[in-house]
Amino acid sequence: MARQAPPDDPRTAQYLKQVLIAGKRAKTIVNQILTFSRRGESVRKTVDIQRLVSEAVELLRITLPSTIEIVERSEVTGATVVADADQIHQVLMNLGANAAQAMPEGGTLDIALERVQMFQPAALAGFTLEAGPYVHLTVSDTGVGMDKATLERVFDPFFTTKEVG
Repeated sequence: MARQAPPDDPRTAQYLKQVLIAGKRAKTIVNQILTFSRRGESVRKTVDIQRLVSEAVELLRITLPSTIEIVERSEVTGATVVADADQIHQVLMNLGANAAQAMPEGGTLDIALERVQMFQPAALAGFTLEAGPYVHLTVSDTGVGMDKATLERVFDPFFTTKEVG
């Protein structure tokens, strides 16, 4: 897109910025594959969660069809979390791609960040979330949804609804 734009087009710099961001993220794919296969290490560090989500949303805006409206809502500024930034980015990109497939005629992808306060511990998927302040990331879409059989397998490694080939 940058090569096709006139030299004085202000969008050219934005296109090139997104290429650099995508290139940096692409560099981590091998590490993610190795981590998933237990041969690599996940790198957890303090990250600005709002900046990370905004970068992913920016890339989604460029890669998803224009028939999909992306709504980014954030009540969080200056919040940091200890996480693997590449894994969070990959999850957001995957959810965005899945949402696009669930909305072939278009729709809305909503990505929201909010601060929450847990007043008592809560058991979640094999671990306990202690009481305290948290950042809640929500991704939702207006797609067709999943049937019960798909929903039961959604967290199985290597599960897919795509046909072979």
